[in-house]
Amino acid sequence: MSQTPIHTGPREATLADKCIGARIRFARVAAGWSQDLLARKTGVTFQQVQKYERGLNRISATRLLEVAHALGRSFDWFLADVASPDPANSNCSSDIAAFLQYASTPDCMELLLHYSKIDDQRTRRRVLALVRAASATPEEPSPTQSAPDSD
Repeated sequence: MSQTPIHTGPREATLADKCIGARIRFARVAAGWSQDLLARKTGVTFQQVQKYERGLNRISATRLLEVAHALGRSFDWFLADVASPDPANSNCSSDIAAFLQYASTPDCMELLLHYSKIDDQRTRRRVLALVRAASATPEEPSPTQSAPDSD
């Protein structure tokens, strides 16, 4: 009796692959590393790193362990959003993957770095209001946001 292969066509990237890839990119950019440097540290090509980051190629547990070690992250950190094998119970979503991809862009990383250095909460709220106004995003109070300041 012959066995039917599980995958009969080209494998499409799963949401889990995209979330893990987004975390790889986020950690790499946060470390200030190029794709080429991560590739050299983990014994793959920079093209392979690109494919991992975009979720196009599935990364093996062994390779993910090498990536985690190289970037100084725990293995579990890369799997935080995909811990459940049941997609209905997973925290991984296309929104999380998209956010992690955007959050690891140089401009966003620089913005977050400078924002994190603002100690005054009133100034932080004003910067957030400025960014909302510039992006034409309606104000949605966060759970930690207090009433607006009156000047």
